[in-house]
Amino acid sequence: MVPYEAAEARFTPLYADNPNSPQISVLWGNPQTGPSAALFRFPLNYGGRFHSHSAAYHLSLMEETMKHWDEGQLEADVPIQTAGAYWYQPGGQLHSDNCLSEFCVAFVVFDGAIDSAYAD
Repeated sequence: MVPYEAAEARFTPLYADNPNSPQISVLWGNPQTGPSAALFRFPLNYGGRFHSHSAAYHLSLMEETMKHWDEGQLEADVPIQTAGAYWYQPGGQLHSDNCLSEFCVAFVVFDGAIDSAYAD
C-alpha cells in the first residue's frame, strides 16, 4: 500500500521545458521508457488542445473537477467529472481534457511510455 497525501507527494513538471504542463509524481515504473503509475496534478484551465498518446491509459480523478472528451465531441457537450470518476483512453486516439478547479489530481496508469502528439 502507498498512502496518498497531497502535501507529501513530490510533483515535478511532466515536460521540463513547459513549467505550465501537468505535474507528475511517479509511484512505480519509468514513464519515460515503459508502463508506470503516477499521480498527475493539472493546473486550472489546463487542456483544450487535442492530442494523443502512443500508450493507452486509465485515469481515476482523485480531487476536484475536470472534463474529458474525444475527437468529434465538444467540451460544452460532455459532463463534468468529479472525484471518483474513471476513464480509459486508448493509445493513438485524439482527446482533450480541462481542469475546472484551481488544480486537479488524478491517479493514472499508462500501459507504456508517456508521450504526447498534438493535432494540427
